[in-house]
Amino acid sequence: FRSTLRGKTIPVAYADGAEVFHNHADLVAELDVIMPNIHPYWGKQTVAAGPAWALSVCETIKGWYPDKRLIIGEVGWPSAGTPHGDAMPGGAEQRQFIEQWLKVCGGQPYFQFSAYDELWKIEEKVAGFHWGLFDPLGLPKPQLATLLGRTGPGAGAAIPDRVRAAGIVMQEGRLRVGLDMGVDDSEQRRTWLSKGDGYMSLAYPAGPAYGAAVV
Repeated sequence: FRSTLRGKTIPVAYADGAEVFHNHADLVAELDVIMPNIHPYWGKQTVAAGPAWALSVCETIKGWYPDKRLIIGEVGWPSAGTPHGDAMPGGAEQRQFIEQWLKVCGGQPYFQFSAYDELWKIEEKVAGFHWGLFDPLGLPKPQLATLLGRTGPGAGAAIPDRVRAAGIVMQEGRLRVGLDMGVDDSEQRRTWLSKGDGYMSLAYPAGPAYGAAVV
């Protein structure tokens, strides 16, 4: 990829776990920006220790490559899920982590992970759905409403079923009851969704010029 940019001033960045940057100095040599994903939850840290731990990992990577710019590609805490070592997910814990992280991160550039809960992450059953600051409707999670400076249905009031029906297509990796999905392509062939235990598969036929998924 770097070879295709000869003569151009486009910065090249790469995001991955800290160990990848440690083990692949040859990769780092080709980068302008290092973007490690640093998650105290996966590091089995307590939420109290998490912010300082994340910053220490960041500083360690800077020590490996002092001449490279570093932006944390992901940092956050899940609002639900199962414990991972000493890491306890939860809404209150998510807020605690964010508040403490803002106090210790200083001027370190980072991307908060993540903006919204990602309901499609059916493979990551431990905490995969629950990293967002906002729910799938774009409403702040109850414990974060005041921190984010927003109020509304997500801050505690019930959300009408009709709103949820319009805004959420999937629940825990499956289509909501009453919905179906398929594709139409340029050759007017249609292959409908197949559903299994814990997964969905949408087969797209080879060769068409365009296609559209339909719910």
